[in-house]
Amino acid sequence: ARAIFVAAFEPQQIAFGEIVVRQGEPADALLVVGNGRARVLTTGDDGREVMLGTLKAGDVFGEMALLEHGDRAATVRASSEMLIWRLERGVVDGLLRARPEARTWLELQSTARELSGFFRRFTAFRSLPAPLLERLLQALRERAVTAGATVVQQGDPAGPMWIVKSGRLRVYRDEDGERRPVAYLRRGDY
Repeated sequence: ARAIFVAAFEPQQIAFGEIVVRQGEPADALLVVGNGRARVLTTGDDGREVMLGTLKAGDVFGEMALLEHGDRAATVRASSEMLIWRLERGVVDGLLRARPEARTWLELQSTARELSGFFRRFTAFRSLPAPLLERLLQALRERAVTAGATVVQQGDPAGPMWIVKSGRLRVYRDEDGERRPVAYLRRGDY
């Protein structure tokens, strides 16, 4: 099966500065960098371009949108001449049917890239050097919180740091037996 899928990759030459994939376009392939470098970009809340990361030889990208049958979450622009290997959606879908464990690997790649992009775009951690950011990402554990649930209780011993990935949290302070709202936390706050 591996030989069949490896043979299905199609090479594509990319010129310096060329857009490899554009944010918002439908995902049509999984891509692997054969050689060269690229920047992964998105548009920040202020309308400016935000660099989420870089891609180099051996890096896989485009898997998140393929797995979700959605659109590209970021733009990838060549920082040098590149060789890209493309694996079309139909072949990826066939691989996932034949080898379900491949989905787990692709999901792990996708999660790591999503978290890295989140930190680069929404938090004060964006200026961390790449090795420190990677260590932080490896230590993270995601937790879903239902509406109305308590995340941290006033008076509890200090525990882990929390970072809001999506949604909003209301911060209350208990004073004189009364619960008073003091702040809202939103995406990127910690």
